[in-house]
Amino acid sequence: MFTSPQLLFGGEVRLPDLLVILHTREGVKYNVHPAVGDAAKGGVPTVAVVDSDCNPNIVTYPVPGNDDTPQATQLYLSLFKQAIMLGKRYRRQKLKEASDEEQSGEESETECV
Repeated sequence: MFTSPQLLFGGEVRLPDLLVILHTREGVKYNVHPAVGDAAKGGVPTVAVVDSDCNPNIVTYPVPGNDDTPQATQLYLSLFKQAIMLGKRYRRQKLKEASDEEQSGEESETECV
């Protein structure tokens, strides 16, 4: 997936900052999902719900839990969304504070001259 963007996406793409996975297994043979391996190859950190049938060692940040029911999946998606939105809000706030400090520093320099 991330190792051959030309084939999958038709061109170069920016790697994601993080990959959130609900289940690290796929298919009838129950192999490790290709996105997990590709993320590891590309150095992309992963957060995954890890059930008793999954290997937590292949995930950067494993979250122990049962992902077998639609209710559990909905809960995890809601929690991941909340965490992402809080992180984005915090980042925007910090960038705004840094920008305000920079502007106030420039204003005080021009007043001193």
